[in-house]
Amino acid sequence: MLRNYVTDTDLKAHYPNIDKQLWPAQATYAVQIAEAFDHLQNDLWNKGIAPRLCMTPLDLRYAVGQQAGAPPVIRVEASSQVGQPIMGMNERRLVLSVIANTGVNVIKVQGSNDPQSPPNASTWVDINGASISLSGSGSIGTQTVQFADQFRVYRYVSTIGGSSQFSVSLVEVIFDHAIVMGAFKLIFRDFVKEKDDIWDMRRQTAELEYENNLEQIKYGYDLNDTGTPLVPDEMQRTGQMTFLR
Repeated sequence: MLRNYVTDTDLKAHYPNIDKQLWPAQATYAVQIAEAFDHLQNDLWNKGIAPRLCMTPLDLRYAVGQQAGAPPVIRVEASSQVGQPIMGMNERRLVLSVIANTGVNVIKVQGSNDPQSPPNASTWVDINGASISLSGSGSIGTQTVQFADQFRVYRYVSTIGGSSQFSVSLVEVIFDHAIVMGAFKLIFRDFVKEKDDIWDMRRQTAELEYENNLEQIKYGYDLNDTGTPLVPDEMQRTGQMTFLR
């Protein structure tokens, strides 16, 4: 299911001082980001693409025989674990859904490019940036980080200093840019005073980039509605309607 993990930090990556433009009643751009996400879902639907079939999470606890379409497995861990290897696709965001947590626990993701089948992968490296530290009950909720490096096979490794109940998965970030540009369209529009002023030019640039991004991006699409993290053999592009999975 398509989900929105974009925050003000993602906006600042493009415009570092964008927070200086906040309306007095706003502390963040969460409202504009949420509206941009809603627009994206509508635009995809109007193209004949079901948002719920996009961005299928790669459950790092997935097991053969697991029910198709089931949400990522939630499990209590009271000791350190090494997950089973699983074939990846284009995932670059680690997502934890934390139900309960005591003590300090660290969840990281390792990657391997070994050519063997996933269970036989033997050379593993810690993925830079793909680590989340959980500290006490303050970590309950969704925790997420984005990372840059991609690998053929992934696994998670937990270092448990107390106990934690959580799910662990990877998702694509391919739609993040469209959400960011959609948010900029809304933000810049609010400051336009006349046609083609600096804010209108920025709005037009964001709108064009949003449209181009929506036409060109390739992403995972669960065409058969199976919910299983299989390696794709076709590619989905929003503008051309050829499908991944």
